[in-house]
Amino acid sequence: MKLKLFYLAGALLVASCFLSCSDDEDPAPIEGVWQGESLKGKFYPKGSPVAVYEQTEDDFDILLELRADGTATVETDGDVINGTWEYSADKKQIIPGGDMKLEFFDTDAFNIVTLTKTTMVLSFVYEGMVDLPDAGEIEGKVEFTLTFTRVE
Repeated sequence: MKLKLFYLAGALLVASCFLSCSDDEDPAPIEGVWQGESLKGKFYPKGSPVAVYEQTEDDFDILLELRADGTATVETDGDVINGTWEYSADKKQIIPGGDMKLEFFDTDAFNIVTLTKTTMVLSFVYEGMVDLPDAGEIEGKVEFTLTFTRVE
């Protein structure tokens, strides 16, 4: 009886591996062209562990191209911004450089939350004064989550 349970458990384990694994879950190179899908922001007032304001932009119309040579292009609203990018030492972050950092992104690094063949999710935190609708400027932090779909 114990042997049958052992075989049954082994078969279930193998089956769950086949059912839960798909090609899309495999890690993929980050180089390529990425179309913005959504941008989500959560605002936390200074000292508060609770977000008091959330906003999601489903019309996050940005085209981001990351090239293997470390150059990058961001296109949005007809503007084109060229810059550079590199991985952090542990390859868990993207570090923007040049005009990408100065003109477009107000962060030193993006955390790579998800990276598959078709989807990339990045996050970063901005701390300082934030202008909230109907509330004015308030000191705190905003946690941003950016979702992209691979175009090329």
